[in-house]
Amino acid sequence: MLSAIGATFQGAVQGGAKLLRLLGNIGWGQPDWPLENDILQFEGRVTEACRTFPCVVVCMYDVKSLTGRVVIRGGLQTHPLTMCDAGVEENRHFVPAAQYLTRYVNRP
Repeated sequence: MLSAIGATFQGAVQGGAKLLRLLGNIGWGQPDWPLENDILQFEGRVTEACRTFPCVVVCMYDVKSLTGRVVIRGGLQTHPLTMCDAGVEENRHFVPAAQYLTRYVNRP
């Protein structure tokens, strides 16, 4: 999935796009979907991969259907900015990709 996003972004930039937008809505726990740790690895890598492009990425989470582990590790720890009532803010829970992948993925 990350490779497909990168290829699409690269093609758009080569085609003259000045700004890219991606709305992410993974749909955790869907039938035939990857394992939770596989998606957490993806979440841990996507922010870093997108940094090389002129883009805005917004990730959505249905917190009513997710475990606390997924909300914290997949939602909060992998994104440098969050959107809340006050607008967009720096996320104090963000963990850079290299640290996140070695510390948190594949751990309960």
